[in-house]
Amino acid sequence: MKRMWAYSPLPATDLHTHSEFSRCSVDTSVQGNIATAELRGLRAIAITDHSSHVKKTGFRRYIETVRAAAYRADITVLTGLEVDIRPDGEPELGRSLLKKLDIVIGSLHKLPRRGVSLDGYRKTVLTALRKSWMNILAHPTYVNGREVHLPDYTIQEICDVAYENSIAVELNSHHRSPSDDFIKACVDRGVKLTPTSDAHRLRQIGVFDWHLEKLRRLDLLDKVVWLRVKDL
Repeated sequence: MKRMWAYSPLPATDLHTHSEFSRCSVDTSVQGNIATAELRGLRAIAITDHSSHVKKTGFRRYIETVRAAAYRADITVLTGLEVDIRPDGEPELGRSLLKKLDIVIGSLHKLPRRGVSLDGYRKTVLTALRKSWMNILAHPTYVNGREVHLPDYTIQEICDVAYENSIAVELNSHHRSPSDDFIKACVDRGVKLTPTSDAHRLRQIGVFDWHLEKLRRLDLLDKVVWLRVKDL
C-alpha cells in the first residue's frame, strides 16, 4: 500500500540526500534513506553523497551498495553524487565515472573562505553550466557556509544558461537556498526546479514545509516547472 504524499503539488521526489558514504552524515544510510522515503510517501529518492568522500571509500563499492538497495526498494532509487565544481568549471570527478550515475548534482564549495569573489563565482558557475555535465545545480546562493548575495544580472545569466543546457536548480531546505530573487528568476525563465532536503539526518528526508511555504509566499506554486525523474 502506497503512503499518501503530504506536500502536493510538489513532486514526491527528494533528489539530494546523503548516506553513510558522506562524512557529514549524522544518522543517514542508503537503506535508512530509502525506508524513510517510502514511509514519507516519496515516489523517488536519489542517494547523492559527496564525490570527494566517495573517492576515499571507493566508487565501485558505493555504486554497488546503492544499486543493490535500489533493486529491493518499492520506490525509484537513483544512484548519484554531489560533485564539487572546480574553479575551471570541470567536475572534480572524471567524466567517465559520472557517466555511470543516474544523476549528478553540481555544487560549488571551494571559493575562498574569507570572502566570496562574485566575479569568480560567476565565471566558475557559468562555465560549469555550459559544460553541461550536471543535471542539477545545488544551493546556488550558499557557498562556504555563508549566503551569497548575487546581483540581478548574474542571477539572470545563470538562469539563462541553465535553461539553455536543460539543467535544473534545487530548492534546498538544508541551506535555505536559493534566494527569493533567484527562485523568481528561475520561474520567469522556465528553469526546472526540484525540491530537495540535502538530508544529513533521516528526519529531514522528504520534509518539504520550507519549500511549500516559500513558494506560497512568493505566489509561485502554480507557476513552477518541476523536474521529473524521466527528464534525467
